[in-house]
Parts: sequence; C-alpha cells; structure tokens
Amino acid sequence: MSLVDDLANLETARKNTGGARCRVAVVMDQMTDAEKESFRHLLDETEVFGTQIAAVLRQNGHEINGSHIQHHRRRVKSGGCICPQPGEET
Repeated sequence: MSLVDDLANLETARKNTGGARCRVAVVMDQMTDAEKESFRHLLDETEVFGTQIAAVLRQNGHEINGSHIQHHRRRVKSGGCICPQPGEET
C-alpha cells in the first residue's frame, strides 16, 4: 500500500474511542430523563458558565467540575470529548 492508500483508508477506519468516558457522560448516566434534558439544555443552548453548572451538580451529589463541562462543550467545535454532538444522541 502507498501513503495515498493509507490516508484514504483513514476516512473509513473505525474512530479511536479509547480511554475513559467523558465525565459529563458518566454524570448523565446517573440522572433521570428530566434532569438529563435540563442539563443538555444548559450545556448546548446557553452560555451559563461551566463552573456554575458544576457547582449546582456538586451540591446535588455529582462529582464534576467546570473543566469537565468545558471539555464536553468543546466537542461541538473540536478539541473536546468524543460524546455525540447535539442532535446525534441516540
């Protein structure tokens, strides 16, 4: 195979999903459907600071901080976690 072939194969290759799950995804797994929807709204449709969101979640027993929130939010622009983007959730 040539370099061109190897590069072309990357487009159809399985996405690397190694490593630990995003902390936001772990927290969402612990929430009710109504809580998830409210949380998703704050994450994806508002500009509420991640530190504010994280503080409320910590007050309610979830282990998360503002940098986790911001890392998750960056998935939309690149450089963030590998969670599905808004509208891609299953």
